[in-house]
Amino acid sequence: MICQSSRQPWTLDKLWQGCSAAIANAVDRLTRDLNSWIAFVNMHHFPFEPTLETLTFFIVYMSHQINPCSVKSYLSGLVQQLEPDLPGIREIQSLCVMTTVMHGCLEMWGT
Repeated sequence: MICQSSRQPWTLDKLWQGCSAAIANAVDRLTRDLNSWIAFVNMHHFPFEPTLETLTFFIVYMSHQINPCSVKSYLSGLVQQLEPDLPGIREIQSLCVMTTVMHGCLEMWGT
């Protein structure tokens, strides 16, 4: 016996629309992380190039603005985008103090 799917095929137009939406969402996520950083450094008059100090400030600030669980995702996306031009950012992200600040923010503002 052959099992037939109850799913209906999509039109080529619907497949293209779905693919376009998926790509747009992926790009939106990456630009969201970078845009958050740009807004943060501009608002606080910090230089664009991240330092340990400015990245920890960013974690604290963003943890107060959004769910602290989401901040790790923002930081990872930011590092991924900036690493080609600023290779030292990965090293800063991996420092113990970054994890400590992130954990502290989760304790203070986590839900």
